[in-house]
Amino acid sequence: MSIQDLSSVQDRSMIGATTLASAATIVPKTKFTRITGTVAIQNITPPTDGYHELIFMIVDDHLGAPVFSTGGNLDMPGVMSTSFGVVVIFYFDPRNKKYYTVGQTTFS
Repeated sequence: MSIQDLSSVQDRSMIGATTLASAATIVPKTKFTRITGTVAIQNITPPTDGYHELIFMIVDDHLGAPVFSTGGNLDMPGVMSTSFGVVVIFYFDPRNKKYYTVGQTTFS
């Protein structure tokens, strides 16, 4: 993996967006990842040990099921339920090895 795969500057030589099935722990390889499935994600395995941002787009309708949940390395005030088309951004703090989110956006 190249550090450029996590960069905000991308070109066609990069891997591009990937798709992962939701699981208790996911392992993203690029900055932008599509998430399928309805299993609540509790941990994100960091693709690098320094500060980085990850963007997830929900591509299945979860019908109110939790997509991101507490209990792992996601520092959130509670369970985050989302639906199709929602984009969630996480920031990784390498000092305490936690991900923080600043919100979510839905497009219709």
